[in-house]
Amino acid sequence: MAETIAAGQIRALVERVERIESDVRELNADKSEIYKEAKSMGFDVATLKRVVQRRRKDPTEADEQDAIFDIYWSALTGRQGAEPRVRVHVHAHEEVPQAAAEPDPVPVFSANPKPLREHCLSPENCAGYGSRHCHRCLTAAAVSEKANPETIDG
Repeated sequence: MAETIAAGQIRALVERVERIESDVRELNADKSEIYKEAKSMGFDVATLKRVVQRRRKDPTEADEQDAIFDIYWSALTGRQGAEPRVRVHVHAHEEVPQAAAEPDPVPVFSANPKPLREHCLSPENCAGYGSRHCHRCLTAAAVSEKANPETIDG
């Protein structure tokens, strides 16, 4: 009889563990879907996982691990007194003396500008040439062309 009770208890324990393992598989599948969604939104999944992992930790423990990482990284790369973590990805800016800088060549479109139509009333809103003109310019062009049919500017 004791063997039957022990077998029943063992079976109950095993079934509870199996149910929990099943729940864990379902939750992991849900977590996987969340990461797939994050990836489709353009997020870096590996970094997102590191953020989740860091939030699980005590802040002082996480800061201590970051400091230890910085020490190890300094030892590995040979840099003494590593830069603060916030400035790790800032690249050095190289100053170019003004005298050494050559003047930029004049772009073709500004060297030979196309003239605006003489009746253009708002050149800041109008492309000024081709078929892209503001409404006021097109209206003025139509009126001007009706008044002077021999003058066509295109």
